[in-house]
Amino acid sequence: MADPVLTPLLRKAPRRGKAPAATKRSFERIGRHELIARRDRCIMVIAGHDRDGSNDNAFFLKARTLLTRHWYPSSWRSRADILRNAEWLVRVGEQVKAETVELDRLALVSPQHHRER
Repeated sequence: MADPVLTPLLRKAPRRGKAPAATKRSFERIGRHELIARRDRCIMVIAGHDRDGSNDNAFFLKARTLLTRHWYPSSWRSRADILRNAEWLVRVGEQVKAETVELDRLALVSPQHHRER
């Protein structure tokens, strides 16, 4: 018979439980023609900001990098992810630009204007 002191050491360690099933990320399926059309729209928006001279925004620069340098070597599924990220970057870049324009507009009000009130 085993010594009562050694009995806990002789027991087998409990086995690990089964890992939970990986959840599949839901994503919309985008056809190739629509994917290319949406990419072209993003690039046109970025080019429009280039023409305005307001494209010093890092969000637009990153979106352009994703849609050019990282686009061609990627698979179609990866391109869909790249496009979603680039569209998000363009939306955020436009919001930042709008806020910057509003702040610039407010900064044009003279300080004396506020003192007169």
